[in-house]
Amino acid sequence: MKKTLLLLTVLFLSTKMWAVGEKFNIGDIMYRIESETEVSLYNVSPVPANLVIPSTVQYDGKTYTVTTIWYQALGTDSSRVAPLISVTIPESIKLVGTNSFVYTYNLQKIKINWTKAEDLPEMGWNIFYGINPNCKLIVPIGTKSIYANAEVWQDFNIVEENYLQLRSLDVAPGVGTASISPAFNRNTTNYTITVPYDCQNLMVFAEAFDTQATVFGNGIQNLQEGLNTIVVRVIYDDIVQNIYTIKATREAAPAPPSGVNDVSEDKTIVGYYSILGAKLNKEPESGIYFIKYTNGKMEKVLK
Repeated sequence: MKKTLLLLTVLFLSTKMWAVGEKFNIGDIMYRIESETEVSLYNVSPVPANLVIPSTVQYDGKTYTVTTIWYQALGTDSSRVAPLISVTIPESIKLVGTNSFVYTYNLQKIKINWTKAEDLPEMGWNIFYGINPNCKLIVPIGTKSIYANAEVWQDFNIVEENYLQLRSLDVAPGVGTASISPAFNRNTTNYTITVPYDCQNLMVFAEAFDTQATVFGNGIQNLQEGLNTIVVRVIYDDIVQNIYTIKATREAAPAPPSGVNDVSEDKTIVGYYSILGAKLNKEPESGIYFIKYTNGKMEKVLK
């Protein structure tokens, strides 16, 4: 009985030791088992345009946490990593290995998720050697100062993740009190509003979160009858942009008063009327109104 237990123990330990260091692929990413619960990102091939590193992976019926980016995980060949333009690194990472992102000269942004200084990962050497000098480091809201004081990360152009979002978006109709729907939320980019026919424009008020971002689309927006599309753009570095859209519907003109015709043969004017049919004392200087002729016909006028 003791011999059997000893043999089972030896077999168990042998299996466990063999599993540590085992490599497996999920898609284009190769992982290496580091312990019973943890794996490292060992290699990526081919290197994609957008690399999103997961926080956990499943293999052989087990769930592992991804805690390490291995030494030279993407290789050191600049042509091999040329396609890479963005990387997302999860909060589960505890170690970023030496030379793991070298020569990624097309890399435009790295998104990271640690919110506390004490949780930042251990960093190897020359991790970002030869990287695009304009690469942005996108960090959680309210954490910019943490990364500005952290070695390696402080060398980046640091922006918080809302850098392409609006802090506020509101409109003021020329006529009426309509407002956008749904209520503004920085993560919502599509809105609608309906205004009466008399409303010929909207005043748009938009403000970005990041003071370095530029907002286009503020100010007076003229409206045609029917559907109008108002575009508000948040632009950073004159290249990257986020678009908010307001679909503004200007209602159709109300039905004209009884007796109105578009054309009248008799041009003898006997009166002026508002679009709702009220008689006016004199001809308006501007706007929409109707002219009534001696034969009873009325003609719509837009000045």
